Amino acid sequence: MNIALILIILRICHLFSSINAAKEGDIRLMGDSSHAGRLEYYYDSAWGTVCHSGSDMGLIYKIVCLQLGFSEGASLKDIKPGTGKIWLEHVQCEVNVTKLSNCKLRYHDEKSSWKCDHSDDVGVICNNSAPSTVKSSTVQTTKTKFTFFPPTSTKVPEASSFSPIILSLIVVLSIFICAFGMGISFFFWNYRKEQRIRQRQEERRQRRIEVLPSSQQIAQLPNGSPPMFVMQPNYTINQPIRLNSLNQPPPYDNESVKPPDYNQVTESKSPPPYTPTVTDQMPNVYN
Repeated sequence: MNIALILIILRICHLFSSINAAKEGDIRLMGDSSHAGRLEYYYDSAWGTVCHSGSDMGLIYKIVCLQLGFSEGASLKDIKPGTGKIWLEHVQCEVNVTKLSNCKLRYHDEKSSWKCDHSDDVGVICNNSAPSTVKSSTVQTTKTKFTFFPPTSTKVPEASSFSPIILSLIVVLSIFICAFGMGISFFFWNYRKEQRIRQRQEERRQRRIEVLPSSQQIAQLPNGSPPMFVMQPNYTINQPIRLNSLNQPPPYDNESVKPPDYNQVTESKSPPPYTPTVTDQMPNVYN
């Protein structure tokens, strides 16, 4: 019972801790709004920035915005540099890719030839609209191929993200629930332990009472001796002792310790006559 309760509590704690938990390959934009800011990539249980060193940054901006639920993206210059890790330093993406983690990623190495720092952090601004489902029309020019998306009035809500305060409250609440559940479990475990101890003590007390002889197993010895415990519980006295007369001794079952019969004692001879001594014949001087 206690093990099942602990497993349930641990499962609840895991669910609380996994709320809005980032997974490897997730991205986010850190800025004043949910569709514009510094690009960050989640890797090795930490968020890090992306260095501005890709071959086709325009395609990278579009893929980032598609992954976040927007249609188009562009470079954002005025961003606040990051202070943590730099995860990616060179990204190569194909046209049909919709997630940054599916691109060819090159993780940052301080010893590599790419000299990236937080002044090279990528900033992205996305169009605050959902991707259109209308078939796109292609406009050919002499040098560049552009893809034109017809304007749409479809709006989607901004990507919601928990603020650090809300995340902190969720973490504190989950820790409190875990601690409370473990405290309740420990209380019930201790209560059951005390109950088992009391039950064992009561069983020992009952066994001691059963070992003690009953009133039928106690015999009164003759001559006013104190009572003793009879070793054989089935022992019974054939004839009860009756002290009706001092001239009649009580009967004894054991002949070896039976006293002699008072009626068979021979009468002694009478003592010799008294003869006065010299002291008796002296006069009494005190009279």
